[in-house]
Amino acid sequence: MIHIENRSDLKMVYEVLMDMQALRPLSGREETVREHIKELKKDIRDYFSQQEKDSECHIICDDGTGGYMELVRLPVSLYTKASAESYFKEKEVLRCPDLPGGCTGHSFTCWYRIICRQGRMWAYHRVAYDV
Repeated sequence: MIHIENRSDLKMVYEVLMDMQALRPLSGREETVREHIKELKKDIRDYFSQQEKDSECHIICDDGTGGYMELVRLPVSLYTKASAESYFKEKEVLRCPDLPGGCTGHSFTCWYRIICRQGRMWAYHRVAYDV
């Protein structure tokens, strides 16, 4: 079992998997190679499963070039809406540079709303693009 911790580990595991699938195993070792391939695939699935669990935001509405709305999980240390509001303004709000001519393609925050859900602070965050 290989423990995948980041993208470079994931890339390395994919390369090993592709090599193992492309090359013929030594005679008598076919079953061992198949088991190792199965184990690598399971490690990759486990990595992506963990990534989904650790995700701090979930896209709940994607409007393509019109932007998107996401639900952002805020840190556990935020107990009040006021503290969550100041955290969000400081860390999560996207600001688009005001450049002459516009149409920069940068994303920016249209609006957000802080809510308490499941005993935690969350934020609905509407993002649009400068096009």
